[in-house]
Amino acid sequence: MGAGRLAEAEAQFKRVLELDPAFMTAYELQAFVHLARGDVVKACSWAEQAANLAPWDPVVIGTHAATLSLAGDAAGAAALLGTLGDGSAFGAPIGMAVYYLLRGEIDQAADWIAHAVEQRYPGILFFVHIIGTALRESSHWPRLAAMMNLPSGS
Repeated sequence: MGAGRLAEAEAQFKRVLELDPAFMTAYELQAFVHLARGDVVKACSWAEQAANLAPWDPVVIGTHAATLSLAGDAAGAAALLGTLGDGSAFGAPIGMAVYYLLRGEIDQAADWIAHAVEQRYPGILFFVHIIGTALRESSHWPRLAAMMNLPSGS
């Protein structure tokens, strides 16, 4: 998906779900695929299914909130984001970062990625790679890359 091969990614995620219909990550990644295509309605559906399987997961919360927000449900998005509190709990910053990345709000996403790095959240690079192209192309990337001991061109 990070390489822009959305049709292939979608097909693979469907195969994963045939093997394990309860694999939450495949639902979440399907939401990312449909957002990349501009299909917010389908993205909402996939994000909701992920949330049904893992309502506690901060990345799922951020993804579901972003799809609701992009679909015009600001109240639903705010309620979900509220479950992440002030963002200080472990994992909450990555949920907030995913929310802002999916909405295209790079300044806010960069701030939350920095907090996730400070928490040493293990999945940061996965999300930066698959949904963070704009972040990696932004003026924020050299600082964030340095925080993670990565070359700024990554």
